[in-house]
Amino acid sequence: MAQKRRTPQPGWATVEAALRSHGATLQEVKAAVEGNQAEVRDLRTTVEGNRVEVRELRTAVEANQAEVRELRTAVEANQGEVTDLRTAVGGIRDQQGATLEAVDTVRLAVEDMRSQNRLTIEAVESTKAALERRIDEVDRDSRSRDALLEMAVRELKVGLQQVSLDVRDVSTKVEALARIEERVSALERRLA
Repeated sequence: MAQKRRTPQPGWATVEAALRSHGATLQEVKAAVEGNQAEVRDLRTTVEGNRVEVRELRTAVEANQAEVRELRTAVEANQGEVTDLRTAVGGIRDQQGATLEAVDTVRLAVEDMRSQNRLTIEAVESTKAALERRIDEVDRDSRSRDALLEMAVRELKVGLQQVSLDVRDVSTKVEALARIEERVSALERRLA
């Protein structure tokens, strides 16, 4: 029989050293586990925060989808309005053609009026010049008549003054004659 070889059993010191060595390792493992647990808690908090954000984003996306549906409805309604506006613009373009023709007609009428106004202005200016000449002529004639009348008035004034003097002289003579006549009457009464 073969002999079994015996493995030496570690001694108490070896076991103790191994336990101490393992104790230090266990302490390190325990510290690592606690650190990992803290990280897991942090990650759970972050995941919860992300879940809240995801819910908020889903709500926002749903609101945006509703808004997009409303905008699509508005766009479809606006397309009808655009069609109406295109039709209206076509009508306006047709009216513009007629309006342009009317504007040309009015422009021609205005040009004709301007031409007539020019002729009228020329006639008025010609009449004005003739009237001014006639007024100047009448003014000259009037001034010469005024000068002649002024000389005649002066002559009449001088003549009137002379007549006035003559009247005074005659008046004095009439008074003298009246006194003489009174004397003659008085003498005739005495003689009678």
